Amino acid sequence: MDVNWQPFYLNHNTPEEGEDMYEHLAKKYGVDKARQFTAPNNPLTDAGSKVGITFNPARRIIRTEASHRLVEYCKEVAPDKEDALMEEMFKTYFEQGKDLSKHDELIACASATGLDANECA
Repeated sequence: MDVNWQPFYLNHNTPEEGEDMYEHLAKKYGVDKARQFTAPNNPLTDAGSKVGITFNPARRIIRTEASHRLVEYCKEVAPDKEDALMEEMFKTYFEQGKDLSKHDELIACASATGLDANECA
């Protein structure tokens, strides 16, 4: 099966420094939903654990434009590495909680998947 990764912006107004996950959820959905989402054994955590994903609850809501640009670049120069790049970026953000709006984090993801970091810079 071929996957065609497309950009999808959930939070257009994210500040440059990102946002605390709990605060973001509380503003967007209310305090009760934010507590539910950040509690142990919430539906997302449970679903992730069934497929080997451990979501980092300390991750921040971040801007994603730079990561989308990297994916588009990968599509052009190394389409065979696109899935690996997405997997690396998902792991880096969702599990490790790293800020993929930062250039150095994106370069690390690109390098980990065999892209030339100098070309991505």
